[in-house]
Amino acid sequence: MLERVCRPGALADSWQRVLANDAEDDVLSPGVRRFARDADTLLDELRGRLLDGGYSTTSSCITRSQPRWPRADSARQYPWYL
Repeated sequence: MLERVCRPGALADSWQRVLANDAEDDVLSPGVRRFARDADTLLDELRGRLLDGGYSTTSSCITRSQPRWPRADSARQYPWYL
């Protein structure tokens, strides 16, 4: 079941539904805008974490293993709320 859910196409379809739902009022939420900037990379990382057990369903967000902020080489980093 997890393999089926984690297929790249299944995750991309789910992301498109989230994006469409959020866009219904013509205003994207800040979290959706942040995710959309790098959706392909974030979906790939989510897939990896789901398959290797690095994502907990008891948590409301996925975080990177390295510190999220501040980063000198780029703009602020945000946790991924799903």
